[in-house]
Amino acid sequence: MRPTETRGPAGVVRTALRPRMLALLALALGLAVVFAELGSWQLGRARTGQQAPPERAVVPLQQVLAPQEALSAESVAGPVAVRGTWADVPQQLVVGRAADGSPGDGAWVLAAVEVPDADPAGLDPADLDPAAGDPAAGHPVAAPGDGGALLPVVLGWVPDADAAAGAPPAPTGAADLVGELAVSEDPRGLVGLPAGRLAAASSADLLNVWDGRVYAGYLVPDAPSQEALALSSRAPGARAVPPPERESGTNLQNVSYAFQWWVFAAFAVLMWLRVVHDVHRRALERAEDEAEERAAAQEPRATGGAADPERSDDPGGPADDRPAHDHPAHDHPAHDRPADDRPADRDPADRRAQEASR
Repeated sequence: MRPTETRGPAGVVRTALRPRMLALLALALGLAVVFAELGSWQLGRARTGQQAPPERAVVPLQQVLAPQEALSAESVAGPVAVRGTWADVPQQLVVGRAADGSPGDGAWVLAAVEVPDADPAGLDPADLDPAAGDPAAGHPVAAPGDGGALLPVVLGWVPDADAAAGAPPAPTGAADLVGELAVSEDPRGLVGLPAGRLAAASSADLLNVWDGRVYAGYLVPDAPSQEALALSSRAPGARAVPPPERESGTNLQNVSYAFQWWVFAAFAVLMWLRVVHDVHRRALERAEDEAEERAAAQEPRATGGAADPERSDDPGGPADDRPAHDHPAHDHPAHDRPADDRPADRDPADRRAQEASR
């Protein structure tokens, strides 16, 4: 008989209530709680961790960013003032993008300002004026080659990269700019690009074409600064590049991490349910195998002691049907012997004497 009494939801529940299964459930629930908390933590970071701090006033570049240092939230929280010298390096064209930086036709024009590691003039943003950077006006500037680092500067956007490539070289002399910092883009490499072309505004790629240290970011000057650079007079159709958008609000990357942790929490509970189901199924299979073995062992016992009434060594029929007088004489040897030959309970000495007289 098959053990059908353990099938169905009731049997699964009994399996789940075993001590070992309850211990596994406690472990699975503990992991689920940990994963759920990690997901909530990631969601909290998505909501608040990437929000930019309140916008600040203009500050010197050296106060918020050092050469080859990663940009922080403070670096992009407001405009910065840059004072230095236009570096004698070839300007670069970041091709394949629109004026706002999205993919499209046209190119950004990049030049470099050599910025001293410390502001030699003790720059006060309130003193910024067209004469700033002029030594005669009392604002000394960094001399070329004084050991400063190169800050990439977006001069503007041009609709035709080939026309911009034939424009005059980058500005020279003193540089005095105000603008927004943007994080360096991921490197794309220089393979397959002609000289003077880049696929991304990447400091890593610029290290391969400019000599010296390069800031891990680039400057987008404000509209007045870009107009003062007069790129439109050197490249037809050129216009200013809008300032980069500051990251704020919900960070989708952290939201995806939160979702992954919650999936792990659900997976821990589902794995416990799967284990319970597998244990219950194996128990049913073992019970069925044991029942079949017991049934097979009982069949020989039920048929082994019964005699076959049709089977007999006598061709005439079953032995029980023969009359008593038909039995062969050899079946009763004791009746045909002489009286003297019959064994008797005699004294052993008498038997030996009788045998000797024969």
